[in-house]
Amino acid sequence: MIVYLLKRLLFYIESFIRTYYIEGTHFFWRTYQNILYNLEERLGVFLNIRYFWVPLWQQYSFAGYLVSIPIRILKIVGGGIIIIIISSMYSMLYCAWLILPFYLIGKMLF
Repeated sequence: MIVYLLKRLLFYIESFIRTYYIEGTHFFWRTYQNILYNLEERLGVFLNIRYFWVPLWQQYSFAGYLVSIPIRILKIVGGGIIIIIISSMYSMLYCAWLILPFYLIGKMLF
């Protein structure tokens, strides 16, 4: 009877670890990739880096270059800052999610 109970307990612990940590990590990673993809679609940071020396609106004149380079710099810096902030917040959320079971067990025991 005790052996059966220990086997069931180990089964449930292993199932929890697999579901919570392994599958949950895959869920967080896919969600993070989707968020980054959507942010990049809206902000166009890598697109602005790629076409940095191409003037906006295809105005190949001195004024076109003079206007487009600062605009692209602002878009790259602003988009980079937004991506860094969102990534930091998401990584803090993920770390809190990983620590939550240990916190709850400690709260329950003490």
